[in-house]
Amino acid sequence: MGAYERAKREIELACKRENPDWDGKSFDYGCSCYQNALDAFKVICDAGHSGFSYGLTKNILIKLLNDVPLSPILENDDNWADVGFDDPGSKERTFQNVRRTSLFKNIDENGVVSYSDVDRVVATDAQGHGWHNGMISKIVNDMFPITFPYMPACEPYKVYMEEYLDKGYEGDGGDYNAIEIKYVKTPEGDKVDINRYFVEGKEDMIEVSEEEFRSRR
Repeated sequence: MGAYERAKREIELACKRENPDWDGKSFDYGCSCYQNALDAFKVICDAGHSGFSYGLTKNILIKLLNDVPLSPILENDDNWADVGFDDPGSKERTFQNVRRTSLFKNIDENGVVSYSDVDRVVATDAQGHGWHNGMISKIVNDMFPITFPYMPACEPYKVYMEEYLDKGYEGDGGDYNAIEIKYVKTPEGDKVDINRYFVEGKEDMIEVSEEEFRSRR
């Protein structure tokens, strides 16, 4: 059985699990997505790739699907779109990269330039839930600054953390009001300790020592 036949069989099993009553013709959202993926896979199979060229094509396709550019982004090119000021009255101007829409350049009132990539960092809790967090992204960007030429990795920096409710907190703290940021795994798989602690302040999260953090648990 060839690669396409195996893939077709997997799609059939997935569609049957998605919708046991699907007739293969009527519209079904989930099954249609499976079928579209199979159509794309068939194009690659029909191209007659060798093992090496198939691997190259696969990696290129994964980058395109993940909005990862195929060549480095330059800081001084013309691929930045001016999206204006952050807030009314703000003097910080923001530009968005048109080749990677998650990449932003900020210029403050003193002309200091900083960069952030929304998809570069993912926060992960003990349950394995992942999400983007501005504060945590800034911590990682300070540790591993974005430099140019910039070539984003397919895998994000994964920050492992725990969220807690302060035992002495009075009021509606939601699901948590204290964060322990443990470590980050780089796209290359290296583990780098962070060990920083934050609690809810009047307007934002504020950093505290480990001793104070533990005393409030």
